[in-house]
Amino acid sequence: MKFSPEKDQTVIGSKAAATINYGPFQNVGPTVGVTPQTTGQQILSIHYEYDKPVLSVVKYERAAEVSHWGANLNIEDKVMLRNDGSKYVY
Repeated sequence: MKFSPEKDQTVIGSKAAATINYGPFQNVGPTVGVTPQTTGQQILSIHYEYDKPVLSVVKYERAAEVSHWGANLNIEDKVMLRNDGSKYVY
């Protein structure tokens, strides 16, 4: 995990291993619908590493075939997966 405030800004907080603590903060007004620059707040970027695949099902098809002669049931599944995790950059 990388802890990097914007350049030339001081941050009230501390980092210990994989934990980042901020505060204590007092008299912080609401920030819904306003930009941080108008409230005097700072923008913070946190980059963390997650190199495991994040699978998404793109397409799923199931076909069932019933045999009336042999009393059999045949089921075929077709699944198309996509890795929606981070892209490989070289």
